[in-house]
Amino acid sequence: MTKYQIKIVDEINWRDVCALKVAPSQLKYIDANSTSLLEAAYDTKFNWSPYALYFKETMIGFAMIGAFRPEER
Repeated sequence: MTKYQIKIVDEINWRDVCALKVAPSQLKYIDANSTSLLEAAYDTKFNWSPYALYFKETMIGFAMIGAFRPEER
């Protein structure tokens, strides 16, 4: 089994993504994960794709990718 996994955020793991927190020193650089998930759901012009990052069975991170221009997808 692979130690690291990337899984799409879905109806099963989205609450765990929202519960993830960054270090206090990082708060000024990044939005809350809940805000990012709302953008993925409703700001469709960027075609956002949110992913949960796992080490073994433990969620350790969150990433979201999108394109500002369709030709960059």
